[in-house]
Amino acid sequence: MKANELSLLLLPLILTGCAGVDPERPAFDALGGVGAGGIAYEVTKNPLIAAGAGAGGVLVSDVAQQMIASGDAKKQAEFYAKGQSDATKELYWSHERMKASLAATTVTDQTKTVVYPIDIPAGQQNGVNYEAQTVYLPVQQQK
Repeated sequence: MKANELSLLLLPLILTGCAGVDPERPAFDALGGVGAGGIAYEVTKNPLIAAGAGAGGVLVSDVAQQMIASGDAKKQAEFYAKGQSDATKELYWSHERMKASLAATTVTDQTKTVVYPIDIPAGQQNGVNYEAQTVYLPVQQQK
């Protein structure tokens, strides 16, 4: 094999340097290119056809990996949305359980609840006007 033929067979390896950011992609692209180029050279003994097949092998490998990656991105988005939905449902049911437990608590014979009204007068603070209002404060007391 001449040096010219060898350089044409190394063309797929050179093309894989631009094959993306994923660490495995250049290796798979190189394998696809060298494999396709080697098979084409063994069949035809023509280095130009082998170089073309090697370049085609790189492109086919790259396209296949992009298709796999796009499928992964779609699945990732789907699982992210599912996770958000599950988190929202869990929060909802957590609130429902908390409300149910608060409603189920009963005042025992040992305690009583007294509600104290607190009058808050009208006023102004930092340029904000407040209206007079009554706030009710429940307090549980021991008997």
